[in-house]
Amino acid sequence: SPLCEGNQLYGPVHTNGYLRTMGSPTFHERVTYTKGIRPYGGVDRADYRKIGSPEKVAPLVFPTTNDQLKEWADPGRGGYTFEGRTCIYLNGSTLKIRNPNVNNGDTVTLSLPASGVIYVGKGYKSWPIGTEESGKWGMNSGNVFISGTLDGRLTIAAAQDIYITGSDPTDYNNPCIPSQTNYNNAGIFYANTNINSSDNLSDDMLGLIANENVCILHYYWPSKNGYNSIRKDVAPGGGITIYAAIFSITNSYGYEKYNEGDNKGYIYFYGSLTQSSMCATYSKSYYGQIRGYRENNTHDPRLLYDTPPHFLDPENAGWEIVSWKRVTPSE
Repeated sequence: SPLCEGNQLYGPVHTNGYLRTMGSPTFHERVTYTKGIRPYGGVDRADYRKIGSPEKVAPLVFPTTNDQLKEWADPGRGGYTFEGRTCIYLNGSTLKIRNPNVNNGDTVTLSLPASGVIYVGKGYKSWPIGTEESGKWGMNSGNVFISGTLDGRLTIAAAQDIYITGSDPTDYNNPCIPSQTNYNNAGIFYANTNINSSDNLSDDMLGLIANENVCILHYYWPSKNGYNSIRKDVAPGGGITIYAAIFSITNSYGYEKYNEGDNKGYIYFYGSLTQSSMCATYSKSYYGQIRGYRENNTHDPRLLYDTPPHFLDPENAGWEIVSWKRVTPSE
């Protein structure tokens, strides 16, 4: 999927494949690619503001699974491991957790794990006939539904997908109502959102690592036996905010069913995005009608030298020369 007109990208951008653009997205920092540049229509109209033209570089080599995080999620090492679909609400320095195999499926409150890592794997329990076992809503799926505000450091890894919600996903009876949410109260936040200034710099940091997709939830809501269909559209209606380092290992990050429904405003994203392939977050019709979310992405500069707990990095990550000059000592 190409980077489209209206997208604002405040941070470095790299693709291991072809850099594909449509219209005139704006890149505010360095842009690199491995294979080539393929703008829609053959003419590159993207706005490169920082260094100039994109640069061709060697590919990065990424992990193929998040299984290695199971070690840090082991309770014996101070982590949390859950089997089956898990709903998580970040409630400052504590977590509200709802998992079918914990506390009879009712909500529990836990402190942040000492190791900083939660792993959600697939479950193996036999469920009554008519109860979904796998897939998006499956009780045995390795899926995570998450929102809230984090005060601390945490990495959450999912064997399957991670869905970002507009309100507390552990509250099965109160799905997110789009008309009552906007980017100020919907999504994932840090208790201290100052990621740029050295004065009172935030030490909050969240990592979301899915073996498959990381999506903004669009349709329906979790329930005790599958999904709640009281509200069809549960995506925030006036934009959504996300603070996180996101890694979709084998698939993509995006907005579920982006070409259906209403104009949702913008995703105000602060962090880093790593994905195997790109998925769109909005569509624009021939008549100019927008559906879904346009993107306003800002890189978290702290991630240049720091990471969420035990976060996964490219295997060949390291220092590289971006620019240099000869310095002659003054006499």
